[in-house]
Amino acid sequence: MTVKNTKSIRSVYTVLSTFFTRECDKEETFCLRHVRDKLLREHNKRYPNNRVSDVTALYDGIRTLVGRVFEKTSKRGEYRVVRGFEEKDRRWFYRHYWEYSCKGKKYKEHKRRSNTNTEEERKRDMVEHLKSLGSNKTQYQYEAPSKGILETFQNQYPHRDYKTEFIFDEFTSLCPRTGQPDFATIKIVYIPDKLCIETKSLKLYFLSFRQYGSFMETITNRILEDCIAICSPRWMKVVGEFNVRGGTHITVETEYETN
Repeated sequence: MTVKNTKSIRSVYTVLSTFFTRECDKEETFCLRHVRDKLLREHNKRYPNNRVSDVTALYDGIRTLVGRVFEKTSKRGEYRVVRGFEEKDRRWFYRHYWEYSCKGKKYKEHKRRSNTNTEEERKRDMVEHLKSLGSNKTQYQYEAPSKGILETFQNQYPHRDYKTEFIFDEFTSLCPRTGQPDFATIKIVYIPDKLCIETKSLKLYFLSFRQYGSFMETITNRILEDCIAICSPRWMKVVGEFNVRGGTHITVETEYETN
């Protein structure tokens, strides 16, 4: 028996109230499997044009009335009649039956939405810990690069290898000897593991090299090591393409891969 509409709910309540009022006294216990056939006979006798062989809806009706007409005992499938049926039970039953019906459409829809919400919540990106992103009081520093500037967020798909690429074409630093500016495009490509690098913090990290004196090879390798330290990627490659200096175009590539 599958409940499809309000009329079906009324028939379930009518069968239960009629049967238990006639067959069971107060404080009497009963087992679901022992009353199964009796409930089916009661239903098919009362509704001969809608005969059924499945007692599920009637069982759901009993569960709906637990805490009112019935109470659950310590034995599996056993219940106790605590009082007779009242008019307020009928109204309550009509309103709440779907919450207890394991085959009701509303119950299935409720479960589907609950599972969907749980999945969406699990995959929601957590941003509360990020200090740079969305801040109206961004702190810029131009001469003290530090991995502490970098921030990360959880990788929602750690079971999959995928690549993320950053290209920053406004990178500047200073020659450690002459103090002359060096201009470069920095490219980072990596396969994240559990953590991903947050983009705004990466931009602030790059800007912190502006007044910092260091050789191009040192800068490129330092960027790699700082990024590894902050997010522990499965694989990462950093390429520094520096503008021509002294007639020479310098490109530095450095790479990391987990064992």
